[in-house]
This record gives sequence, structure tokens and C-alpha cells, in this order.
Amino acid sequence: MEKLITTLETQKNNPDRINVFLDGEFAFGISRFVGAWLSTGQRIDESKINTLITADEKERALQSALRFIGYKQRTEAEVINKLKKLKFTSEVIDTTLNELREKKYVDDKEFAAQWIEIRGESKPRGKNLFLFELRKKGISADVIEAAIENIPDETEMALRLGKKY
Repeated sequence: MEKLITTLETQKNNPDRINVFLDGEFAFGISRFVGAWLSTGQRIDESKINTLITADEKERALQSALRFIGYKQRTEAEVINKLKKLKFTSEVIDTTLNELREKKYVDDKEFAAQWIEIRGESKPRGKNLFLFELRKKGISADVIEAAIENIPDETEMALRLGKKY
């Protein structure tokens, strides 16, 4: 059954979202990006409505993830946990994570390598502490092992730290 879009209005608290009114009654709110093709007077059926709502949920998850990783580099596990806290479905989380991986916004191998490099320079640590910290961040064992192969010897790091002080 088709419904008529009677009004499209910008939300008061979030100008990036619009409220969609069908047959004179509020139906749902969606992202301006997702609903860019909608216009007043257009007819829309249930399948299109469901597609819009699903696309909007995926867009909200992506925007939340981008905001979360915008402050600092994050692991896949951290992004997953954040999206779970925001109550997104596992399907939406998987879709979002795949898109973030494709665009190289989330990369556990790169994260582990940078973590070890930066922590090794600023606060030298032993191999076991690196293992613990990366495991705590949710990085898989094989990625951690590959990243730890490149760390300098603990004696060398201790000497560097001693010279620093």
C-alpha cells in the first residue's frame, strides 16, 4: 500500500536529519543523506520505507563510528564495543566495520605496529607488557605476534631510557 509524502521538515535539534510525514502524520526521521531523493507529493510503499529506515540505521552507525575513531586510532574490537553500547544490531555493526576496513579507517595490524612504535619511544616497556596492552585492546594473537617481532631488545630499550634520564 503506497503512502503519500505530505511533508519533509528539518529536525529542530539536528539539522542533518529530516522528519518524514506520510498522509499527514509523522512516520519516521532519517538522515538528510539517506532521504536526499525524497520529495513532497511523492508516493512511497512499505518496502521503500523499510529500505530507508535500514539505510538510516547503517548511516547512523557509520557516523557514530567515524566520530569515535576521529579522536584517535581505535581497534576493531573497540569500535564493535562502542556500537554495541549504542544498541546497533550485529548486522549493522558488521556492515559498518566492513566499510571502515575498506576505507582503511580501522586496521588492527597498523594499530598494533604504531602502538608498539609510539609506546616504545615514549614509555619503553617489555615484550610481555606490550602483549598485555594489545590483548586488552582486543587485537588477535597473530596480529600481536607479527607486530612484536619488530620491537627492539629489552636491554636496548632500558639503555635508551637510562640515557634519556
